[in-house]
Amino acid sequence: MAKVCHIERTSRGSDDAIDLDAMKRKSWPGIAAEFVRVASPAEFDFRLVNPASNYLVLLNLRRVDGETQVAGLPGMYKKDLRNKLSFIPSGCPAGGWSRISKPASFMAVYFNQTASDNCHSDPSALPPIVEFEDNMLRSTMLQFQAILNDPSLDTPGYAETLGVLLAFEMERLKCQSKQP
Repeated sequence: MAKVCHIERTSRGSDDAIDLDAMKRKSWPGIAAEFVRVASPAEFDFRLVNPASNYLVLLNLRRVDGETQVAGLPGMYKKDLRNKLSFIPSGCPAGGWSRISKPASFMAVYFNQTASDNCHSDPSALPPIVEFEDNMLRSTMLQFQAILNDPSLDTPGYAETLGVLLAFEMERLKCQSKQP
């Protein structure tokens, strides 16, 4: 099992858990995934707890108000976060709050993989990237969501392979950002 962090979600202004419409979790060696659907209306705080793993989330929410805070970056206040991704490397604190008027969902993957033994890619060495779009990463995240929704898709080694793919995709983003 992977030693992973998790996201803590509490009602804004209290330590009570928020109402969830759905929550599914699964772990494999070096990787864990969770799908969460939040009931609405809701106002909640969120924070990455024990960020021992790299964290990638596919957001599907439209907030009425809120802020995302990631160490080393200015606060982000974007409201339309549908199909947006955020990557938080291990050891990087992150959190914030959101107020929603319609149901929202999050597909998160916590992973420790490097791209391969022959490649010197280490996603934890990458800077955080928040509220961005990337169709290839989104597709991989949707494959994790499919595994959580249909356990018959969880064949041996498949999720671990997707985890390695995530590491390669993060390296691709890093290389693309260096190009003029």
